[in-house]
Amino acid sequence: MLKTLAPALCLLVLLASTWGCAPPGLRLAGRWDRLEPDRIVDLKTGRDLSLPELVDRLARARVVFLGELHNHPAQHRHQLEIVEGLWSRDPALVLGLEVFARTDQPLLDRWVGGRIDESVFLEQVAGPKMNRSIFEVYLPLLQWARRTRTPLLALNAPRSVTAKVAAEGLAALPEADRSLVARDIRVGPPAYRDRITRAFGFHEARGGLERFFEAQVVWDETMAETLSEYLASPAGRDRRAVVICGNEHVMFGYGVPDRVGRRLDPARASVLMLVPEDDERLTTEAADFVWVTPPAPPPRRPRLGVALKADPSGRPMVAAVSPGSEAERIGLAPGDVLIEMDGRPLTSLMDMHRAASEDGKDREHDLTVDRNGEKRAFRFRFRRD
Repeated sequence: MLKTLAPALCLLVLLASTWGCAPPGLRLAGRWDRLEPDRIVDLKTGRDLSLPELVDRLARARVVFLGELHNHPAQHRHQLEIVEGLWSRDPALVLGLEVFARTDQPLLDRWVGGRIDESVFLEQVAGPKMNRSIFEVYLPLLQWARRTRTPLLALNAPRSVTAKVAAEGLAALPEADRSLVARDIRVGPPAYRDRITRAFGFHEARGGLERFFEAQVVWDETMAETLSEYLASPAGRDRRAVVICGNEHVMFGYGVPDRVGRRLDPARASVLMLVPEDDERLTTEAADFVWVTPPAPPPRRPRLGVALKADPSGRPMVAAVSPGSEAERIGLAPGDVLIEMDGRPLTSLMDMHRAASEDGKDREHDLTVDRNGEKRAFRFRFRRD
């Protein structure tokens, strides 16, 4: 009996391992083999492309979306290669950037126009608007735009406003803040909510994942509105756009592309920049193209040694201190409300997460807390895994 069943059982095991048990990693839908670095793939055909072939296809679109990991140097180099290729075919370009808020537009205009020194620009951007490591990988693109006088468009909502949405909801925004984000905001679709929940489920912003998703949509709608209004304006109606933003704002069109389409409906194309370790099954709907890059050197995760929760105003508050941790060494205590790190305001749990992940360098940091109405200052170093 067992001898009779053995061939059938072996076949079932083989089919299960082939169809349903693929190890994690980046793959085309329906394919077993993992996508390896330094490949550009047309997701509609599954065919590999060269850089000139990719640029030829992107040149047919009025708006090109380039996804990215914000701090990945190789991806930024490839983005600049794409931008230079498109510009060589038609220099009437505008570059839209997620990493700058609408309120930064006068600063970008002065930079592109050569009316501000690089040292002053660095002082005003690296730290106050983005951490230095991200600024450094963006700098070659920013310098190229200045050399070629290619306009830069600050797309996003101010972080302070999206943090309030994550903490209290869009409906709670005061009028002054509401005017800084898109007028028409449509929260959804459900498939996008599900994807964001899976991708960012670890966030514990006050109000939970629903308000975190609402904040994500505020980013998307504001970027879409800013770009659409520019392209319809006298300054932009004869230009094509390249939009540089995080992959999650591009994938499946849920974030920015479909919201631009709702407003303007230009010819669009999208490129994801992913690494082989990304656990994605790329369908024809995910994007038009994917550029697979080597993984960035893995960062060592910074640890302070505290468990955080939101206080009634949404600020990060110490819930517990780990024994033997850096937090215990410097004297943090449960109930301490974190106010600032290195002069950077901490208005939400997301702010603390960003401060640690984006600027958790191996150096001393200054932390200000509120302890029972009294401000206290601490100096610490993140410990690393």
